Amino acid sequence: MDNRKFCVLVNPIAGRGRALSLVNKIEKYLQKHAINFHTHITKNIQEAKEAALAGIKRNEIIASVGGDGTVRALLAVIYENQGTLALIPAGRGNDLARVLKIPLHPLRACQLLVRGKIIKIDLAKVNGQPFLGICSLGFDSLANDIANRARFIKGPAVYLMSGLQALFKFKPISFKVQIDNVDIDHLGYTVAVANAPYYGGGIKLAPNASLQDGLLDIVMVSDISKWRALTAIPHLFKGTHLDLPGFKVLQGKQVTINAPQQYLAYADGDAICSPPVKISLIPSALSVIVPQ
Repeated sequence: MDNRKFCVLVNPIAGRGRALSLVNKIEKYLQKHAINFHTHITKNIQEAKEAALAGIKRNEIIASVGGDGTVRALLAVIYENQGTLALIPAGRGNDLARVLKIPLHPLRACQLLVRGKIIKIDLAKVNGQPFLGICSLGFDSLANDIANRARFIKGPAVYLMSGLQALFKFKPISFKVQIDNVDIDHLGYTVAVANAPYYGGGIKLAPNASLQDGLLDIVMVSDISKWRALTAIPHLFKGTHLDLPGFKVLQGKQVTINAPQQYLAYADGDAICSPPVKISLIPSALSVIVPQ
């Protein structure tokens, strides 16, 4: 492990500037522990992709300092060029770090750069764009939009606030879903396709989803009352909601979802595309550093 080299890519706007504020502490830690690295503070997504590609060509592991959106932006480059990803979580939600058991404290996460092991995880794609966590639309489209426009609430609390705001505005809609060539009509709040259990800063929407099982978990929330939706919130954070009325989970490898055009599909916190969306899975596609 002594020969590991790292390209530390910093998204300066991740976590409303939290990632940038951590750079000096991260660099001092890595220097203290004689870790071979260099830092690149990126100006935009394209520059981040170019820096990641250059790092991979130098046989460096790409250490992403940011949130889930930062990681998602780098996935295609890392996957297509057989690179390895390391996470130093510094975003708002950090759900990918949560599911991979990576410490949410950035300096403790730095310990894994040398001590961690490399595993392979599944990579999902929505309309050709890669993601790792959950892709959803419907109610989640509205909640994500509110969260991304929020300016004064920091950390995971922004997702709870945006969800509550969205709940009082949203009316259930009709979805047409196809899972491995089986057609399903769904009236309700959300259809979410999960490669991993968490989204929204710790909401355990798909508690049985795994990054290593070669399957997608499809969570559908039906047309339940707003009161019932409110009382489900504590269960959503614990992952105990699947026994409640209105929640259903199926599994598959290929999923197509159609819904009204205004409800954008969001994946790992970013708006991706309008419906229809096609989601697929590539098993054991991405190398990532996790705890021993």
